[in-house]
Amino acid sequence: MKKLILLLFVFISICQLNAQIIKTGWVYGASGDQRAIKSFIDRSGNRYQAIYYRSNFIIDSAGIPITILKNPTPGYPFAKAIIKYDAFGRYLYHLCFYTTGTVDFFGWSFDIKFNSFNEAILCYTFSQYDSLSIYDAKGTLNKAIKPLYNKKITDLNGYLAAIACKLNPTGQIIWLNTITRETLPANSISGNFGKLLINNDNEIRVCFPNIRDNNSSVPDTLSVTNDTGYKTMFFVSTKYVIFKFGDNGNLLTVTEPLKNRLTFNHADSSYNQLNPYVPVVEMVTDGKNSFIILNISTTRADTIKCANPVPLKFGHTTLLFKLNENDSILWAIPIAKKILLNYTPTPSMNIDTTKQELMLLLDIAPWYYEFLLDPFFSSSYGSYLCKINTNGNLNWQDLYVNTTINTTNYNYVTKQYILAGSTNGNDLKLQKFTPVNLVNKSFSFVVYLDSLGNIFSAQPVFANQNQTGNNIQFGYYNIGSITDPKGRSYISGWFADSISLPCKKLHALVESNAFGTSLYDGFVLALDPYIPINLSACKQLSSPSGKYVWDSSGYYFDTIPNSLGCDSILWVNFKRLQSNSRLDSGVCKSMRSYSGKYVWIVSGTYRDTISNSKNCDSIITVNLTVLQRTSTLDSTVKIKMLSPGGKHVWDSTGTYKDTLITARGCYSILIIRLTVLQSKSTIDTTVCKSLLSPSGKYTYTVTGNYLDTISNKQNGDSIITLRLKILQTYHTIELLFAVFIKLQAGVITLIPPAFIMTL
Repeated sequence: MKKLILLLFVFISICQLNAQIIKTGWVYGASGDQRAIKSFIDRSGNRYQAIYYRSNFIIDSAGIPITILKNPTPGYPFAKAIIKYDAFGRYLYHLCFYTTGTVDFFGWSFDIKFNSFNEAILCYTFSQYDSLSIYDAKGTLNKAIKPLYNKKITDLNGYLAAIACKLNPTGQIIWLNTITRETLPANSISGNFGKLLINNDNEIRVCFPNIRDNNSSVPDTLSVTNDTGYKTMFFVSTKYVIFKFGDNGNLLTVTEPLKNRLTFNHADSSYNQLNPYVPVVEMVTDGKNSFIILNISTTRADTIKCANPVPLKFGHTTLLFKLNENDSILWAIPIAKKILLNYTPTPSMNIDTTKQELMLLLDIAPWYYEFLLDPFFSSSYGSYLCKINTNGNLNWQDLYVNTTINTTNYNYVTKQYILAGSTNGNDLKLQKFTPVNLVNKSFSFVVYLDSLGNIFSAQPVFANQNQTGNNIQFGYYNIGSITDPKGRSYISGWFADSISLPCKKLHALVESNAFGTSLYDGFVLALDPYIPINLSACKQLSSPSGKYVWDSSGYYFDTIPNSLGCDSILWVNFKRLQSNSRLDSGVCKSMRSYSGKYVWIVSGTYRDTISNSKNCDSIITVNLTVLQRTSTLDSTVKIKMLSPGGKHVWDSTGTYKDTLITARGCYSILIIRLTVLQSKSTIDTTVCKSLLSPSGKYTYTVTGNYLDTISNKQNGDSIITLRLKILQTYHTIELLFAVFIKLQAGVITLIPPAFIMTL
């Protein structure tokens, strides 16, 4: 890339990136038709590449050419090869499946999973004329296998049998089981669409459809035959059968998840000689439970009996099921209902076992089938994506308009989703990543999604010579383990032109058949993982290419040119160790600075410096608010006042203190200067003779206690109690006069009085 692009995640918004996701690729080409249909990656990073082909082609093994031989059966050129490479891309061995049956260039007829010992478990479908050949590291035939049959029947498709086997690291078969049907019609084991999974206990589950072409209640007879010829037979009465094998290949159980789940017996109207297959679309596990997508045909309305009963209309319905460790249905979700007879919905599915989420992909085509997950999208055309948690709840959903997504994969290393498909350029999400020369043209693409389903990187893939059309196809339903332990993913497909990649150009051998139809060559694209490189510096960092200088923390992309034209794109997570940050903080009384050097007790703006082990100082500006404060209030009341805290009643003028508790648990101290307009006071006074009252209304001349009232302008009366003492006193004198009369000889004589004074 020629410009700096910054990706900001989580707490920063995500910028869009049109980066070179595809690092390199390989071509599987020769005269004829070759198609890379699937890639499987084991726990050590070894790649199992599935190729559909019609003629010999050559691969390189450390400089030694290895020829992959075509089908030796005259008149039947069809063959499939599974080529194993180690983690460094070196050839190890290959398997060839020579078939005379139905052409399967989508890879539906087989599946590969890996147990905890990194051993490959393979399931495949044969006809009575097919064979499996195993070639060693030198390309030499090591072993040829034909499955065991109980009878020979010739019809359009031959007699089908399914095999399940374990391979050791050199491609030798450790054990092999063959599943056949003992009753007619012979081609009813539809292994072309069988799937397998391995749980945490290394138990192997293989699910195959068993098409029943009538509504008879008579059960069918199936058998499992091991590689020693020992046969186990059992009856089945429903369409889908799950075989559980131990890690040693021993048959443990045979279950029918739909048995006794429907009220009626239903003939499978999809059975006919032109389309005899009803697929097991996909099967994944969270390590314990299984999640499986099945197509169910009903001849009348019915209901699936489970925890959440699901009503079914007449016709063909595609559903997602969750099964427990005993293969019993826990819940079911209807996905789509077929409208056209020969078009069956085929969703694909991945699982994120960490988050316990399923990623579900389905092409929406209203004229082919009715979309049931969300009626809002029922009239749309394009590819529908959604996440469903393992409880069956929808987490999110999205629609890519006029777009076909062929491949989905969960990259368990980078925790990202990968999409690959084609578009006509009308989807707004993809238009943001479309180069000018591809506007309004059909082209293929590869997209990286984050965990929320947002596109954060995309790359168009187009044919160099034919830019008006699209001669590139990705393998359909190319899901499963296609990411190695280092996070590199592999996308398979086929093309009829050339593709320019950062390191090289992929060329196809352009040719046509007798009808003028283009013949394809296969390709595999290697997708670089988006795992950031963690770099740090005190203040700023010069990018590895020297083109940019980064002075703030964030995600950046850098391109390092290569002399061979194979540029390296680096995703850098840069962390600036010296930072300038601003923080808002609230405390009750005081705060100790982050460095521990200061204690702040007053609200304000402060600076603090923190040193780290690399001598890069971080400067922090703190906007501090001290929530516990002391404030003074002046208040005037007429008679009395209730304190703000509700604890006190004040009825006289004075200065008071009260304490409040804030919502954050901090104390707020109030000093109140109170004026009470109506007051009561007592005055002690001493006068000589008399006292005029303060109000002027009364004159007191006698010692005693008196009340007086004074009114002010605020209508607040002041009541004064006077305790009065008069110093000048008045005494009452009583004079007692005594008059004495002397009577002698009849003469009265007055004697002068004497008096007694009493105080």
